[in-house]
Amino acid sequence: MSPLLAPVFAQLVALQLGDRTEGRYAGYYGDERFEASTAPTVALNVDARRTAFNLSYSPSFTLSPLERQPRQLFVLHYGSVSATYRFHRTLLQLGSTLAIGSVNPLLLAIQGGPLVVAGGTVPGAPNANGGTKTSDTTATPGTSVAPGTVGPGGTTTSPAAIIITDAPDRKVRFYNSLTTLNLTHQLDKRTKLGALAGTNWSDGLDVRSRRIFRRLHAWFVGGSVAYTYKQSKRDAFVSNASLIKTWSSNDNEAATLNATETWTHDFGLRTSASAGAGFNLTRFTYTGGLAGFSLFPTALVSLTHVAPAGRGAFAFSGSAYSSPVLDPLRGAIDPRVGVLGSAGYTRKKFFVLTTGASTVSIGAPESRAYALNASQAEGRIGYHFGELTLVDGGARVVRQSYGGQAALPLSWATFVGVTFGYSIPLVGGR
Repeated sequence: MSPLLAPVFAQLVALQLGDRTEGRYAGYYGDERFEASTAPTVALNVDARRTAFNLSYSPSFTLSPLERQPRQLFVLHYGSVSATYRFHRTLLQLGSTLAIGSVNPLLLAIQGGPLVVAGGTVPGAPNANGGTKTSDTTATPGTSVAPGTVGPGGTTTSPAAIIITDAPDRKVRFYNSLTTLNLTHQLDKRTKLGALAGTNWSDGLDVRSRRIFRRLHAWFVGGSVAYTYKQSKRDAFVSNASLIKTWSSNDNEAATLNATETWTHDFGLRTSASAGAGFNLTRFTYTGGLAGFSLFPTALVSLTHVAPAGRGAFAFSGSAYSSPVLDPLRGAIDPRVGVLGSAGYTRKKFFVLTTGASTVSIGAPESRAYALNASQAEGRIGYHFGELTLVDGGARVVRQSYGGQAALPLSWATFVGVTFGYSIPLVGGR
């Protein structure tokens, strides 16, 4: 074989296709309606020895209401691209996401779709098996770092929040983009260093939409260090510190230092737990001249357990945290306490899953303009038909407020959905 062709065949190239189609019966403000949505996905993944490239596109089409006029079609386009280069112990990654189109803010949170209102994230495309992921990466609860920042234990946070301060029952057109450059270096077996820089832009696409999605953009830079000490096979201590500085176009600035010490323990193959504590120090400057320092203690506890149950398995995970959360787009800090939990049962291709989360702002009165209070829960039951298709159904409920005002009333939805996913190896597969 020609040496010129060797790098080509050393690559793994795969094309992923998927779709999530869902019908819902939703209720809010005493009004009820039927609606339907579909979100096809196409993604190209290229993975070589030192480099990786990912490109995905997932439009979402929602028709609501189905049973009466006037019907409206909402179209939201979501795309992402990332490039990664690995060199010995160093990893460099450049990533960008863009969401652009139309949504109904009042129904957004109960659609299980590409956005979550008031403090949620812009998610990526469905996974290779057709399942939908809620974010590109998973954040450690309670961390106070900007998008893409290396958090405790080397984890990374999810993309920036799309916060809606009001939720009218009408079509709103907007865009949101996030671009980050991340650099991580494994200094030694125990120590990992991280640095990042990025920008976030958001704006309504017309005058009426800008009442909901204000024109905002922000820049942020930061760095972090994490040290992991393995005391035994079952115990480890993770020391983490991160510093983030953000500048927002609304004239807000914030610099936040977060330091935590976390203990993790494996009770066995099926049970693990962690507990951590630390502090957050923030220097903030808000529009109108308000400036100062804030110092908050932080805490985190979590438990995960998996156990056989008949011919299947039961899994549980729960966590509680107390920590300020940085909104880089608005350059604001919001101290919060929260809980998250999930429980599920699986047996071969059948599963039952329940999830819930709640967060409450505990900031001082002068910072309540950026306070987020939110609660949401979901229960679903499903069955995998073969390796490509998943059918499920369930219910969702959500309630949220921002800045002391109700951004979303208590809203609910019951749903039935079909998810399809398939991965096609193009080069390097078998």
